Amino acid sequence: MTFPFADALQQSAAYPAIVTLHIVGFVMLVGAVAVFDLRVLGFGKALPVRSLARLCLPWAALSLVLVVPTGLLMFIAYSAELLGSGEFLSKLGLLLLAAILAIVFHSGPYGSVDAWNVDAPAPLAARLICAASLINWIAVIFVGRMLTY
Repeated sequence: MTFPFADALQQSAAYPAIVTLHIVGFVMLVGAVAVFDLRVLGFGKALPVRSLARLCLPWAALSLVLVVPTGLLMFIAYSAELLGSGEFLSKLGLLLLAAILAIVFHSGPYGSVDAWNVDAPAPLAARLICAASLINWIAVIFVGRMLTY
C-alpha cells in the first residue's frame, strides 16, 4: 500500500535535497565521533580529551537536527520497501548500538577522564568502547549503502 504523501515525496524535486541534508548530517556525526574515538584510542595524546569533547560532541548533537528529520522523511517516502528490508532493520539495530555505546562510555569510563585527559592512555574499557564505536559506524555506513542496491 502506498500513501499519497509518500508518492509525492518520492517524485518531489525536494527528495534529493533531503537525501543530501541527511548525508551532510551523517558526515558531521560520524566525523565528530570518529575524531573523538581515535583520540581516546591514543591518537593525538597531547590533545586534551575534554577539549576535544567540547569541540566534537556539540557537532555530533547538532547533526541529529539534520539526520533525524531527513531520515524520517526518507523512511516515509519508502516505508513499505524499507520495512521489508533486512538491511534497514540492521541499520536501525546498529544505530541503537551506537547510542548504547555512547551512553555506556559517558556514564562509565568518561567519568575518570581527568586521569587520562592528556598524555596518558585511556582505560581499557574506554578504548574498547571507542574501538567498537568506530567499527559500528563503519558498519552503519556499509549497511546504509546496501540500502540503495
